[in-house]
Amino acid sequence: MPGSITPAAGRIARVSVKLEGTVAELRKNLGDPVEQNEVLAILESREVADAKSEYLAARLSNELQQDYFSATANSMKARS
Repeated sequence: MPGSITPAAGRIARVSVKLEGTVAELRKNLGDPVEQNEVLAILESREVADAKSEYLAARLSNELQQDYFSATANSMKARS
């Protein structure tokens, strides 16, 4: 559901969003104090879920390749 927040004049922060998603959890409301690096909202996005899945698959593949390389190198050392 689209929404809008009206900030106090002179205290405007621009946030650009480069993906589509929905707000799953809103942790702050208009007028609430916030700290630097504090999470204001949790977003759900198919794009982020797909990217995370691809990242985890690539990471697992890399770990398996590293293990295979180490095993092959150890095997070759043992033959020498």
